[in-house]
Amino acid sequence: MELQNEAEKELRRIDEILGKVNLIKSDGRELLRICESYHEDAHGFLKAQKFLQAFEAAVICWAYIDAGIHLGVFQVPKEFSRLFTI
Repeated sequence: MELQNEAEKELRRIDEILGKVNLIKSDGRELLRICESYHEDAHGFLKAQKFLQAFEAAVICWAYIDAGIHLGVFQVPKEFSRLFTI
């Protein structure tokens, strides 16, 4: 049950932030597509009750967003910047 809660928590966090990621350079489009793919996978795993995989996919999605910010291809609203390693 704890793993399920953690997976759901990470997915809620990704759900909230992914819609607010701003693509600021077109060369980050593929990176954003990868993020969206991991996001979809995470939801699919959660629905299938594969909680570890759902958690992992959500964390990987988060890492790609963080990388995109560092590469200068993504931007997030200021109130979310504290959640990343920028």
